[in-house]
Amino acid sequence: CPPNDLHMYGFKNVCKDLKELMDQLKIKSSVFIGHDWGGYLAWRMCIHHPERVKAVISICTPYTPPNENYIALESVAEILPNLQYQVYLSHPKAEIELDSKPEEYLKAVLRSSQPGDQIQLFDGKNMMGSIIDGLHRSPIISQQELDYYVTHYKSGGFHGGLNWYKTRKVNYQDEK
Repeated sequence: CPPNDLHMYGFKNVCKDLKELMDQLKIKSSVFIGHDWGGYLAWRMCIHHPERVKAVISICTPYTPPNENYIALESVAEILPNLQYQVYLSHPKAEIELDSKPEEYLKAVLRSSQPGDQIQLFDGKNMMGSIIDGLHRSPIISQQELDYYVTHYKSGGFHGGLNWYKTRKVNYQDEK
C-alpha cells in the first residue's frame, strides 16, 4: 500500500526523489516533460532543483509561482467550479467509491473525445454519480489493457494517486 504521509506526495519531496534518481543514474540535468500533475511537478523542479533542469515541456499545466498565502482547495473550486471534482477527490469518500468499482471507473475515465464516447464522470457530488453499471469499454483501450489496469487498481487501490489532491497545504508550507 502506498504511504499515508502526505509529505511523501508533496512536490518538494517528489522533486527530491527525482533529483536522487538522477544522481543514481549520473544525469546532471534533464528536460522534464509532464501533463496535468506531472506538468506541475516539472515546473516545481525549476523551483526546488533549477540546476538539474534544461527545459520544461508541460501539457495543460502552466507555470504558477508559489502562493504568498494559503488558499484552501474548496476556495479555489468556488472561483473555478470546474475544479470541484478535485475537492471530491481529496476526501476519503472518493477512495472508498473508486476502490469499490475500479472497472467501472476506468471504463468511464479511459475514453476518447469523440461524440458518443463521452460521459459525465462527476455529477457534483460523486465521481461515479452518473455512471451506470454495465458501461461499455471505449474502443481506445483493448480488453487486455483494461484488465491490466483493473487488476492493478484492485490490488493497490487509488490511495496513492488520490493523495496528490490532498497536498495543497503541504506544498504551500514547503514553498513559503
